[in-house]
Amino acid sequence: MEWVRYLRLAVLPEQFEEAAADIRRKLLLGSLLALVLALALSALFSQHFSARIRELTLFSGRIARGEFSPLRYRGAADELHDLARSLNQTAQALSATIERLTEERNRSETILESMVEGVVVVDPGKRIGFGNSAFRRLGEAGEEIAGKDLLEVVRLVGLHTALDDALRHKRGMRLHASGEGA
Repeated sequence: MEWVRYLRLAVLPEQFEEAAADIRRKLLLGSLLALVLALALSALFSQHFSARIRELTLFSGRIARGEFSPLRYRGAADELHDLARSLNQTAQALSATIERLTEERNRSETILESMVEGVVVVDPGKRIGFGNSAFRRLGEAGEEIAGKDLLEVVRLVGLHTALDDALRHKRGMRLHASGEGA
């Protein structure tokens, strides 16, 4: 036996078209409302996310300027929160390192300043990075010698010859000078 299939509508075709058009209008209106709501939520989320990133950027800038006070981060426990925690740890480590290096520099400077021997540190271009008070007494440039050319400060031929040799062989040097230039 073979089945015959057919569809019988109890409404007129005009009524059916009208109902379908009404459904299409409602779907379109609902879709537009959903789109507007999605855009509004997206804008709010984007603003919030951008504010959190801006806060981290400002904190990073403070660290670069040497301000190591920790960030009081109020964001969600997500990747940005992990980044904030990591930046706080970095700031704390940098602060401790700078403090330690400052103490070491001050200790070294105190030791070098108390020496009766003249000590000078120069770069390969013979610019002075540091000279203790005994070395400054040898020269003619006064108290502030950092950044000056060695020849401007001290005119001891033996010193310049020995320094050229030390720079050429990339080693430190020790020179006993009487303070008399030539």
